[in-house]
Amino acid sequence: MAASAWERFIGHRVLPKAAVVVLAAALVAGFLLVRSELRDDRNAEVLETACGGTLPRATRGAA
Repeated sequence: MAASAWERFIGHRVLPKAAVVVLAAALVAGFLLVRSELRDDRNAEVLETACGGTLPRATRGAA
């Protein structure tokens, strides 16, 4: 009887390890993206507080 797709996947030498590596990389990238956006938001708040509105609106939020 022919092996199912799952049995072929699990029995493969490299695919299960590669799938774990890709999943881990995606999770780390997602974590770093969310962390970066939170840090950017916090930096904008700190800059707004520190400058007290002295910066012109055109420069606020520009990287």
